[in-house]
This record gives sequence, structure tokens and C-alpha cells, in this order.
Amino acid sequence: MGMAKPSSVERRIARLQRSADPCERAGGYALAACRRDPLSEGSLYIRLHSLPPVHRQALEALWGIEDPWRLVRRLRRFFGV
Repeated sequence: MGMAKPSSVERRIARLQRSADPCERAGGYALAACRRDPLSEGSLYIRLHSLPPVHRQALEALWGIEDPWRLVRRLRRFFGV
């Protein structure tokens, strides 16, 4: 029995975490923190507002988005929710 292949989201998160760019690395770790919860629109909204400030700032810097609703929409697109 082989191990399951990582999903495309997991591969993108891992690639960000290995990036030479510190902003991308921090964003990758913030996305991994969001991934721990069951994913729905509501859970992403709640998770975004309960993230440590450094993770939220990393996501804002990664995508150049400061508006919380736009950030939730971007997270939904990233995770395919």
C-alpha cells in the first residue's frame, strides 16, 4: 500500500513554505494553519479572524490584500471552497 499523493493545495502550501522569499514562507505557514480546520466559507472567515496577527499580516502581504472580505474570498479560491 502506497501513501496518498498530496493534493494540489498541499503542494502549493509546501512550495510556499520552501520559498526563498520570507513573505511567501510566512504565507505558506499561515495557509497551513488555515488548512487544519474543516473548510467552509464560514470556517475560513472565523479562522481568518482568529489567526495570530503575524499570520494574517503574512496573508495580506502575500496577496496584497488588506480588506478582510477580499482576503476571505481569496482564501476560498485558494482552497476551492
